This record gives sequence, structure tokens and C-alpha cells, in this order.
Amino acid sequence: MPLKNIPISERPREKAMQKGVSSLSDAELVALLLRSGIKNCSVLELANQLLVEFGGLSNLFNTDIQLLMKVKGISKVKALDLKVCYELATRLNKDNKNSKKRVIQSTKQVFQQYRLFARQSSQEFFYVIYLDTKLQVLQEEKLFVGGLDRSVIDLKVIFKKAILCNACKIICFHNHPSGDSKPSKEDYAVTQSIVELGKVCKVTLLDHIIFGSDNYYSILGNQKYFDDIDNK
Repeated sequence: MPLKNIPISERPREKAMQKGVSSLSDAELVALLLRSGIKNCSVLELANQLLVEFGGLSNLFNTDIQLLMKVKGISKVKALDLKVCYELATRLNKDNKNSKKRVIQSTKQVFQQYRLFARQSSQEFFYVIYLDTKLQVLQEEKLFVGGLDRSVIDLKVIFKKAILCNACKIICFHNHPSGDSKPSKEDYAVTQSIVELGKVCKVTLLDHIIFGSDNYYSILGNQKYFDDIDNK
């Protein structure tokens, strides 16, 4: 379908901004790289043409630059952009395969690694580290920002992400911009809710840490648990 006949909200660039890049089809992703089409052929039509002619994404990006440039509408710049994108993806994949997973061994380690990050935030935020059975970091993400209480922290989001990355343990921490690491009643209540839902989802909360200016408070006090794991 010509780009002009597609609703603005469903055009590749607008769709990516509203729904995220992962929502785009292969042709839409290629169209964003190409940026423009040619006379009587929209950028989306040109992207589809490339995928059909070369037999999918893998073959397209593996194609020699000179062959790409033989396609009407593919300039040297566009061909080079496609090859650069493929090279970046190849290098990233290589780095991911070769990188050694980071292991979390203590609550103190979490504080030391993230305290500068926490200090830079003037807002309260809630962060989750997802771990495997060996306490290797699988994923980490700042999930919630603002005045944190049970109405803001969506437990379903926490455990959905745990399930998606096959985590069996999590560590949560959040900051107190006031600098005081003492937990509030709400902090204890949120921690208890996470522990209870974690039992249902078979995901263990190892600790919920409160970051102050220069110190931290471990709500679950699981330093011994980390030590036990480390000695096995």
C-alpha cells in the first residue's frame, strides 16, 4: 500500500514513536533505515521490494553493497546504511555471547554499584534486578518513578518481566531523595506484597534495599543468604 494511503498513526516513524520500535514489521524497520522512496514508489513499497527480491532480512543485510545499489532507489548512502546496521547487530550479538554475566553477591555490592546512579535522581524510583539460580544478572530495569506506594508499584509488571526473562530471584531497591534510608510503613507493606506474590510465582525476593545519601537499609536483611550461596 502506498504510504500516503496509510493513516498517519500507522506510518513507520509515527508507529515507532507511539508503540515502540519492536511493534514494527520487517518492512517498516527497513523503511525507517531507507528514509525515503522514489517517484511512484513509497519508502515502504521500496522496503517490501527489497525483502522480496533478496529473500528476507538476513539475505538482504548480507548482500554486497554493489548488488544493493543495482536496485532502483538504493543509493550508495542507503546501501551503506543497511550494511552498517547489520555490522552493528553482528558486533552486538558477538559481545553478548562473549560477555560474562555479572553476579550479585551481597546487598552491599548492590549499593556500591548503584549508589551514584541513585544520587543523580531527584525523584523517587523503583528498580528491579532479575537473577538466575546462580545470582547472575539476567536483566535490570527502572520500573516505576514518583511517589512510590502500592498504588504506583504494579506487582504484575515486576513478575511478568521475571517470567519473561526466566528469573527465579529478584532484588528490588529504591531511593529516598531526602537522603534518609529509613523505610516507611509503605516500604514494608510493598515488600511484604512482593514476597507474597513471589511465592505464588515461584520468584524469590532476596532483598528490598532503601538507598539514602551515603548509606542503605536492607529490609529483608538477606546478607547471610548471599553468603551462603557464595560458599556453595
